[in-house]
Amino acid sequence: MENSKDNSTPWDVFLYEVYMYFYMYVRVYNSRLKTNGQRNRARHNSHVESLLLHTRILSEIFLYTRKAQSDDILLDQLVDPSIYPKSLNSLINKLNFTYNKNDISPRYQINKLLVHATYLRKSHYNYDDLISVLHPLLFGIISEIQSCTKDKTLKKHISYYSKNMKSYITAST
Repeated sequence: MENSKDNSTPWDVFLYEVYMYFYMYVRVYNSRLKTNGQRNRARHNSHVESLLLHTRILSEIFLYTRKAQSDDILLDQLVDPSIYPKSLNSLINKLNFTYNKNDISPRYQINKLLVHATYLRKSHYNYDDLISVLHPLLFGIISEIQSCTKDKTLKKHISYYSKNMKSYITAST
């Protein structure tokens, strides 16, 4: 890997994922309003697929308790589990149930329908329900993580992303 020795910390990677998640969520929300024409549908689909990629990455950070690979980033590298507020544990449990619940779970839809060529997807697939179910949980977990950290820079970044996401969505409606 070309950038494997760039000295990124787990927080650097997490903040990048949070930024991309919020950025793409806004793009998806705004592009829903303009899906007329093939070009706009293609743009909307590319935003949705990017959002789902970052949704998957954040979900894995929040839900995995063991590293599959030595370089995987887990939530306990960001926040000491002994100081998780009950609300964070509750959101993680809800995300785990929702994300992994059955054969048509969000995890299955992302893994099978987004990242694999399959007849089930056909030439398009509507992920709106998946996004609307996972977004409140991911947003809540990110907010709880922000409340757990003492690092002012991290608090500032997460607060900035979440505040701007809300204002961009409000401005576009």
